Amino acid sequence: TWLYKGKNGKSCDYVAKKPSKYCDSEDDDGTTAAEACPLTCGNCGCQDSLTWLYKGKSGKDCGRPWRIQHAPPITRSSTLTIPSIAHQDYMKKKTSKCSKYKDKDGTKAKHACPIACGEC
Repeated sequence: TWLYKGKNGKSCDYVAKKPSKYCDSEDDDGTTAAEACPLTCGNCGCQDSLTWLYKGKSGKDCGRPWRIQHAPPITRSSTLTIPSIAHQDYMKKKTSKCSKYKDKDGTKAKHACPIACGEC
C-alpha cells in the first residue's frame, strides 16, 4: 500500500484530494503516487479525472459517467435524485472553456477532462 511520507491514512484517497500537488510525491520506497495511484493521477491512458471539479463546485465535473459509476446502489427504499440538466456532463457542454476553466488546485479542465474536452 502506497502512503504519502509513510503516514497512515495518506494513501491514494489522500492524493485524490489534491492530485496536482501529490502525484509527484514519493513514498518511503521511492515509488511516486502517480505510479502507485494511476487512476487517481490520471495515468491509465486517456481518461477523465474522477476528482476534478470546476472551482471545487459539486456537479461541475468532467461528466456524468463518473456520477453514475460512483452512485450508491439503488434499493426499494432509495429515493432517486437526478442531477439537474444544467449539471449533467458539465465540461462536455463547455468544451470551448476547457483551456480556461480550472479546479481549486489550478488544474485546467483540458488536462483533467481530456475525453470531455475532445483532447483524446
